[in-house]
Amino acid sequence: MIILEQIDHLGRVKERYRLDSNRVRVGRGFDNDIIINDPFVCAHHVEIEARENNGITVHDLDSVNGIFAYGNNKRTEKLQLNSGERMRIGHTLLRYYSIHHPVAESRQDRLSTDLFNDLLNSSVVLWSGYLLLALLSALSSYLGSYSEFEMLELFRAQLLPYAFVLLVWPGFWALLSRITTHSFYFRAHSIIATVILLSSLLYDEFAEPILRFSFSLDDSLELISYLISFSLMGIAFYAHLRFCSAQSSKRLALYAISFAVVIVSLAYMEDYDSGQEYSSYPEYHAAMMPPAFQMTEEVSVDEFFARVESLDSVLQREIDRHNEEQ
Repeated sequence: MIILEQIDHLGRVKERYRLDSNRVRVGRGFDNDIIINDPFVCAHHVEIEARENNGITVHDLDSVNGIFAYGNNKRTEKLQLNSGERMRIGHTLLRYYSIHHPVAESRQDRLSTDLFNDLLNSSVVLWSGYLLLALLSALSSYLGSYSEFEMLELFRAQLLPYAFVLLVWPGFWALLSRITTHSFYFRAHSIIATVILLSSLLYDEFAEPILRFSFSLDDSLELISYLISFSLMGIAFYAHLRFCSAQSSKRLALYAISFAVVIVSLAYMEDYDSGQEYSSYPEYHAAMMPPAFQMTEEVSVDEFFARVESLDSVLQREIDRHNEEQ
């Protein structure tokens, strides 16, 4: 039995031929066992003979353009192939397989019938995520505004950028999925991106100010923020990659962690470069909330002004040092 595949330059199968005969003729003529539609292939181009060791021998039938081992530009009159090896006749690539050749593991259906994947394929979940993201954005903008609230400004400053991100980011991953798995999975990628944006918004606009105000956190909260950013980025990359590759979960997790480390590190370097060490206008964190949110010990008025006086002396020393250097 001889099994041949006609493949393209990327190794994708265009046609598959399975013949019970141990001797097969290949060419462009209609009396061949395998008919190749290639103008550079002769009417009777090659004859293939099965060997006893699960290999084949390819004989050139005095063709015009000959036969070539894959990756070798030297023409040959006879070629021996083992299972999984390729050859070229004309502009056509052929790959031989033995019936005993092992096949790759089955790909996991990324949108199977389990609950998790059903959620990632649900229009209700997608539009509910969009609506929740818009409502939380409006609430965040309203609570953080100290002037008259304008819906048009909210749309321009927050909703329009979110809409752009939710179009471009899932679109990129959907295109990558189409290339690698022949399916777009745009809805799943959109839901993943929406969930990550919602999580980031909840932390940045709600959880982070509460933690900063309630526990008087500052430097340690920066580390927490970067760890959360790293976690969200890693989860996002892993979830997207599940729809773009059939590789093992461990390998996808390794890729996701690597991408997250690089991106979060670059973001950290940019923040550090524009931080207090290099900025003429240092940033000071502030969060205004009801006193009931305060979990740390209160500072008395006298203690507060004592701290201010100590800062004033430190500032004066820095001014004197600067004047001396000038």
